[in-house]
Amino acid sequence: MPAHERELRHFLFIMKDPAFLFYPSDFLTGTMFLNNEQIGIYIRLLCSQHQHGGLIDKLSFNSLVANNDLLRSKFIETEHGFYNERLATEMDKRNKKSNNMSETAKEVWKQRKTQKLYKSNTNVKEKNTNVKENDTNVIHPININKDIIINKNINDIETYFKELSNSTNFENISKSLNIPKDKLTLKIADFKKTSKIDYLNFNEFCNHFKNWANKNNSSNLKLKTSFK
Repeated sequence: MPAHERELRHFLFIMKDPAFLFYPSDFLTGTMFLNNEQIGIYIRLLCSQHQHGGLIDKLSFNSLVANNDLLRSKFIETEHGFYNERLATEMDKRNKKSNNMSETAKEVWKQRKTQKLYKSNTNVKEKNTNVKENDTNVIHPININKDIIINKNINDIETYFKELSNSTNFENISKSLNIPKDKLTLKIADFKKTSKIDYLNFNEFCNHFKNWANKNNSSNLKLKTSFK
């Protein structure tokens, strides 16, 4: 099947375009040897081609053109009907342009959505940084120590005491309570006497130690956060 016929096939399935471009100068040149009656028929044929997806069925075409060879020369015959090549080209151009505009619009909205999401995330980050880390009036949450992974089903309190002074949590407790690490280490022995027998996990153990150290700290700071 010729290329122009393959292109015509897709015209039969696309949504109708309500208009097509009309070039007066080209039209006057192309219809110079047609009389007024033939021009009228020619215009009707072009409109019919446009309104019927790019192809005029043979019965309708022959009923209008009859034996007028001059009009017939303006159209190309295929297995399924007749079409004007210039109009088919213009319809194809408009269809491609419409698809390109649609894709461009989708891309623009995608970029706007991404920018909006980025702006929203940025605002959240800025809000979170409003609390100064060095503010002595605020005790910040302690990050979970990722270097020590202890199954929460293990309740070995002796293991917790051994790991405590070397953990990241211990360093964070020292900073949040404003107690030097060496002095905080001395408190571990006293805490061991008062601590409960078992804990759900290492974080609960650290949280209990932090509360106890804060309560027994000479500055008597009140905790505002805890492990979760």
